[in-house]
Amino acid sequence: MKRRKLLKGVLFGTTGLVLSTSTINLLTSCKTFEDYKPIYFSKNSFNFLAQLSEIIIPETDSPGAINLKIPQFIDILIGESYTIDEQKKFKEKFNLLVNDYEQDNKKSIGKQSLEDILNKFSTDFKNLKNKSVIDEIRGLTVWGFKTSKEIATKVLNYNPIPGYQKGCINLDELENQNSLGY
Repeated sequence: MKRRKLLKGVLFGTTGLVLSTSTINLLTSCKTFEDYKPIYFSKNSFNFLAQLSEIIIPETDSPGAINLKIPQFIDILIGESYTIDEQKKFKEKFNLLVNDYEQDNKKSIGKQSLEDILNKFSTDFKNLKNKSVIDEIRGLTVWGFKTSKEIATKVLNYNPIPGYQKGCINLDELENQNSLGY
């Protein structure tokens, strides 16, 4: 009798585990940029952040920030990893940045274009009141870029099994820098 209950429990547990994993993968892989519901940002603020990150890492031969889902990475990171105090500080700085943009361009952030943002921040990049939040967004964007699977494997020569260790060698002799930064 106990064996039947055990087999029944294992069967249901395994089925639930397999279905939940594949369901989560299915749901997360199908989300497009437009379908994403931000965790931390409002939809307009998220779109503004996405355009800022696209300015930092535009699409060229390699994918841009939006295609690599870096704005989603930043949103999840701030929403789930930052402490409440860090979230409040970031929101204050981000709101100053948004207010500064809206005052200078006479447009709300829901109606901005990539060119408007680029013009504003290319001419006003040395504005010290927005420097800390721009630096933080830039740092998170570059972090998301370097740790994305596509960039790490195709651009930065990520090798999960590096092989044998070469002792004291000159770094200039290395063919390609790997994704770990050396």
